[in-house]
Amino acid sequence: MGGRLTMAFKYTKTETTIEILPGLLTKQDSLSLNAFGLNYFIKPVIRLTKIDGGFIDYSKSLIYVRQKDFGDNPDVAYIVDGKIFIQDVGVTDGYGLIKKNPSTNKALQKKLKGVNKDNCTIEIVRGLEAYKRYGIKRVYGVVVITTKQ
Repeated sequence: MGGRLTMAFKYTKTETTIEILPGLLTKQDSLSLNAFGLNYFIKPVIRLTKIDGGFIDYSKSLIYVRQKDFGDNPDVAYIVDGKIFIQDVGVTDGYGLIKKNPSTNKALQKKLKGVNKDNCTIEIVRGLEAYKRYGIKRVYGVVVITTKQ
C-alpha cells in the first residue's frame, strides 16, 4: 500500500489575480508529485489571471474553466469558410459510457460533404488560443475549415 501525500497551499488574491503559494515539500513529496504527473504544483508560485468564466495561467499558456458553466450538453464549433456550425458531442458518464448520443447537425453534414478534402486547410483550435480567438464558450474546441479558392 502506498503512502499518502497531503499538500497545503496558501494564496493571495486581488481583483484581477490569484497567486497560489505551495507549502514546503520534502524531497520524497516532490518525487511523488513527479511520479503522478503533478509536478506543476512543485513550482514556487502559480499566478492565475481572472477572466469572465475562468482563469488563465499565462506562464503555461493554460486556461481553467468550470465544467458546470458549460451545461450538461457540450458542443464543438465548426467554422467552414466563415460560417459557424454548432455540433453536439453527446454526453458520457465517468466511465466513458454514452449517456446521450449526439444529435446530428444536418446543415453541417451537408456543408462537409461539399468540401473537397484535397483543396482545404483544417485547423483545430482549443484552450487558451480558442478563448483568445472565439471567446470563453469555445475553449473546448473549434474546427476551422477553409477551402482554397
